Amino acid sequence: MGLRYEEGITRPVTRLQRLRVPVVAVITGHCYGAGLLLAAASDIRIATPSSRFGVPVAKTMGNCLSVNSMCLLRERLGSSIVSDMLIRSRAYTADQLGQSGFINVLSSAETLDHDVDDVLDDIRSAAPLTLWATKEGNPDSIAARSARRL
Repeated sequence: MGLRYEEGITRPVTRLQRLRVPVVAVITGHCYGAGLLLAAASDIRIATPSSRFGVPVAKTMGNCLSVNSMCLLRERLGSSIVSDMLIRSRAYTADQLGQSGFINVLSSAETLDHDVDDVLDDIRSAAPLTLWATKEGNPDSIAARSARRL
């Protein structure tokens, strides 16, 4: 069961990483398991203060993440946060993950639409070749391309 689940999430996560345009995740509530992996595969994350993040597999499913999922989370969140999330099934707040750099924009529910528009305006006004080169040079993109060749 756990292996099938991980295989099922690896495909969309890898597809997000392979996109040649920036991907923005907007998180307004619980972001657990596969949702956290999809957010981690995104380039920019916007969250509200009520958002919570975690991977409670130790308490709920009794299995573990795939190597690909573990590497992605460690790259984006850091080893100590991921270990704590997995070993203790601990959830983190948007503020905590903002301090770690995982959340790029912490937005109130009232200003969320405006803040998302600001981020999208910034992306739309950027040089397309710079955006492409940034995506291509990202270690996650390189890993996704390498995995595709296997």
